[in-house]
Amino acid sequence: MNPDGFEVSKEGRCDGGQGRYNARGFDLNRNFPDYFKQNNKKSQPETEAVKEWVSKIQFVLSGSLHGGALVASYPFDNTPNSPTYLDSEFR
Repeated sequence: MNPDGFEVSKEGRCDGGQGRYNARGFDLNRNFPDYFKQNNKKSQPETEAVKEWVSKIQFVLSGSLHGGALVASYPFDNTPNSPTYLDSEFR
């Protein structure tokens, strides 16, 4: 998703600093629209390319390695305690 970040990242360093931003200084991980609040950030070309790619594929499952939790995530999981319509079945 971030070819600029890939170019400047260093093997073995996983603290999120190296390679997080594109060449224009935007954090692409924070550049996507937010369902819960108005987002007026300038959408970057890399972000638009991912959004277009995702809209063309009918996904039935995805994974998130971002949060570090071993859980099933349902949209919209903006906090660790966001309930889902199936919440009672998982407790």
